[in-house]
Amino acid sequence: MLKKAVKSVLEPTFNIANAIYLDNYYKKIKNNKSSIKDIDSAIKNMKKALVVSPHQDDESIGLGGTMAKLNKKGVVLDIIYLTDGRLSEDDIVSSKIRLEEAKKACEIYGIDKNVVLNFINKTLLNNIDKLAEKIEKSIVLSDYDAIFLTAPYECNDDHFAAYKAILKLAKEGKIRENTQFYLYDINNSIQGEALNCISKLDKEEAEKKWKAYDFFKSQKYITFSTLKIMDKKKLNIDIFEKERYEAAEIFSSLSIEELIAKSNYDNNFRKKMHTATSSIRLIKFLESNKRYRKLMK
Repeated sequence: MLKKAVKSVLEPTFNIANAIYLDNYYKKIKNNKSSIKDIDSAIKNMKKALVVSPHQDDESIGLGGTMAKLNKKGVVLDIIYLTDGRLSEDDIVSSKIRLEEAKKACEIYGIDKNVVLNFINKTLLNNIDKLAEKIEKSIVLSDYDAIFLTAPYECNDDHFAAYKAILKLAKEGKIRENTQFYLYDINNSIQGEALNCISKLDKEEAEKKWKAYDFFKSQKYITFSTLKIMDKKKLNIDIFEKERYEAAEIFSSLSIEELIAKSNYDNNFRKKMHTATSSIRLIKFLESNKRYRKLMK
């Protein structure tokens, strides 16, 4: 209780500094040689999209506003959660809470199909083959024009495992050749050359994302007020009519050939990166993560 009270006092103070820092940070996050495409042009050709979310809330952090946009544009949107919220084998209570929170978020985004696999948190990386098999059995991968998934630079092992499982299925020919992949940003994982796509969020789209943030009361390790500032400051990444938008989300957009080619890169540096989702440690961790920007191809 005391810890929560202290956090409530310190958080606004740290977020003032975070906002100032992020204002400049996002102006320099990309490689100036790389161009950034607006996802809106790609959405025109999408009929059905899949979101691969390792945990309940990853989808909202990475692309909540874009999901709202896809729904508004008439794209059929499915989601597959790779874990069920459990922290241990018998942790039924956490699972029930997390799944209920995610259900409320999915209703906001207009999710058509919500699939949950029964893996426990922090177990995915040791079960890539089984994970890939369950994904293939749970959904028809050939149905999707676009697949949104976590990036290979994620320091969280479950996030990295999600990428590895989809990559395995792509290499095995289980995914349509013309499917476009969008690697989304959670833990400061899209920077440099990898950043080639932006989703600009209008007020309605941004507010749906932030409303979903409010549902995830069980999440004790992420400061959603800080994430909201990050969402807003991502508008500094590229030059456009900022007055029309409230926030932005960023992606690495890849064809299936590019996704497979990317797997040849050495991504071991991801283990040295930090989870940049805390108001108190945000600046310290972002400064540390900047060292690996040139390795994100």
